[in-house]
Amino acid sequence: MGSCHGTNNSSNKPLIQDENLEMFTVIWLDDSKSKSQKTISIQQQLRTIVNYLKTFENEDDCEKYIQKMSKDEYIILIVNDQIGQKILPNIHHLQQLFSIYIYSPNKNIDQQWINQFNKVKSISIDYDELITQMKVDHMKCKYIKDEILFDIFRIDQSTDLNNKFLYSQILIDVLLQMDSVSNDITDLMSLCRNQYKGNKTELNILREFQQNYSTHNAVWWLTKDIFISQILNKALKIENIDTIFLFRFFLRDIEQQLIENQCLLPIKAYRYQLMSANKLEILKNSIGQFLSINNFLLTNINRNATLPSSKVSLSNNNYQPILFEITADPSLNKIKPFADISSHSYFNHDEGEILFMLGSIFQLNNIYLNDNNIRHHLLRMSR
Repeated sequence: MGSCHGTNNSSNKPLIQDENLEMFTVIWLDDSKSKSQKTISIQQQLRTIVNYLKTFENEDDCEKYIQKMSKDEYIILIVNDQIGQKILPNIHHLQQLFSIYIYSPNKNIDQQWINQFNKVKSISIDYDELITQMKVDHMKCKYIKDEILFDIFRIDQSTDLNNKFLYSQILIDVLLQMDSVSNDITDLMSLCRNQYKGNKTELNILREFQQNYSTHNAVWWLTKDIFISQILNKALKIENIDTIFLFRFFLRDIEQQLIENQCLLPIKAYRYQLMSANKLEILKNSIGQFLSINNFLLTNINRNATLPSSKVSLSNNNYQPILFEITADPSLNKIKPFADISSHSYFNHDEGEILFMLGSIFQLNNIYLNDNNIRHHLLRMSR
């Protein structure tokens, strides 16, 4: 049997029944029947890292659940060494399985079988050690969970990809033109309270948002790495129209702040990203084509500021580092707004933090490998 601690299954709204609204899911697989206070405490700690926690006692149920999950999901599996030895050969290859943490109270565990699975991040003899390692690793995932979402328009073809590009542009324009209603935020908060039920940390942030949000601090809330950016990015990625619709007031407020602070001169900005091999291949075959960026694109005019710290290891065989170099000219007609948001950002940098409105269109001019073996993508803003 599996149980879920991330949603409220009693809700009569299909949108939120047993559905993870964020990118990451933690799966806890343990055949122990014990539900000690220690176990409950550990699971609560896990939800401060990744909200959506799914627990299983049966390995077959767990394997079926992982197998059926979308490739767009990121699963973090916590499993003891004995069950792990049985289940990992069947699921390790799955794209949706992002990382694995093995728990074993046995200090003399045979690691030979584990070495063949490169998604295993750590082997811990107690859960406190496991959680500490997981916190460190999850902080590094920002370069993946904040991925750039894009559709491509091929100027020399008439394809389904072109239709998807046009659909994305139309959807964004429609949402931005819709009138606000008084219960916009209330509806979004209702969705979020169901998602974060039992997670005191997130519920406190929800209360703070509902009390302090205004049209003038939307950018501040966007740049704070909390529920609003995480749920919105997931909804945009999987094109969950119902959830995106609840954010329409937020999208309009961001657009208005960008218009009010629009850059007045041409700029060059950078964005570092980890990207899957599949998406990299799509980009390599799209030089000269147009990209619609379907989420908010946060960049910096300081190239080095976008790169990860040398202390942070981001090695992952499934993802490769890329650097976007973006040129944008505000004098172009009918482009989406972009602005230096440094004074409005949660990070409150002195200068150089440039935010592009979702739906911005760029032409991919070139790709090359730079001196640090990072693929360099040259984008030029287009109308």
